[in-house]
Amino acid sequence: MSAAKEGTQLRRQVSARSEAAVVKLEALEAELSGYEESFKNMVIKASAGPEIAEVRKIKDELALLNGKVDALQMRGIDAVQVGELSSGQQEAREKRKGLTKRVTLLSERIVKLHEAIMEHLKEVAQTAP
Repeated sequence: MSAAKEGTQLRRQVSARSEAAVVKLEALEAELSGYEESFKNMVIKASAGPEIAEVRKIKDELALLNGKVDALQMRGIDAVQVGELSSGQQEAREKRKGLTKRVTLLSERIVKLHEAIMEHLKEVAQTAP
């Protein structure tokens, strides 16, 4: 049996509330994947040795991305209640926990890159005529 069919069968065995929670978490996962891809693209741009104007733009984009990631955690992932679920509680809890770990890691990486860019801009400002 394919994994997709198994997933569908598993979902049929859980309550509508449990299924709704898992579906919501899957949508949040897709959104998080998009943010991770955006971050990856920013890292590539920052690594290419861009002009100062582009570095500042990346810094601003990182700040916006960090806000989006924080909002995803607070208004999205944390808003999905799994404690009251019964039939699909374990699946929803594991998915939510995994998303929280990914958000935490992405946030840490965003902050590190933002700090590195700020330091670079500070150094450039000190050496500018």
